[in-house]
Amino acid sequence: MTKTCTKCGKELPATNEHFGKCSRNQSGFRAECKACQAQQNKVWYSENRETILIVHAGRRDANREYMRRKSKQWYYDNKERAKATSKAWRQRNKEHCLGIAQKYRERSRSLRSLYAQKRIARIRSLPATLTSVQWELIKAVFGNSCAYCGESAPLEQEHIVPVTRGGGYTPENIIPACTSCNCSKGNKRFEDWYPKQKFYSADREAAILRTVGRNAIQQRESA
Repeated sequence: MTKTCTKCGKELPATNEHFGKCSRNQSGFRAECKACQAQQNKVWYSENRETILIVHAGRRDANREYMRRKSKQWYYDNKERAKATSKAWRQRNKEHCLGIAQKYRERSRSLRSLYAQKRIARIRSLPATLTSVQWELIKAVFGNSCAYCGESAPLEQEHIVPVTRGGGYTPENIIPACTSCNCSKGNKRFEDWYPKQKFYSADREAAILRTVGRNAIQQRESA
């Protein structure tokens, strides 16, 4: 038994594979084939996308708890299927997943450093007010590169005035530095160490002074 689609005019087998079900029609199937119906739905969605998104958002907000419970229950009832779908998506989007993982690692590394530095400052009874947002802003000021040599290597939080000399973990005393510069400077004074480096730059020195303020540079260790 065959059926002719009223949209494309193709004569196809009258089965659920080619036609959607419709109890109102004598044949039990829709007048148009599934391919034509899908194209029609796609056009309608593109023409009414904004309205659909608003309606769906309203429904989600009104039924947030119900949808969360339903989604959670579906996952437990279809755990293997969900895992297979997730694995297939990751394989199709490897580059995207790698980018997300890299951002997560960088953020985690930054947060671990922030917590560790704050703990050290508290132990030494030094001010510890730098936040993760301020750290991101400070890195942006230096173009996400080392404030000393200008290299865009993985960045560490460098104390202008070292902790051993009473330097706090504050926005006025922290700049981004590569591992090499951070280790080289150690607990030396900025004004003694930086001008002697082969990568010394008067412009970068001025930028550092503008960013952290001259008061931080002029700190001296307590007697």
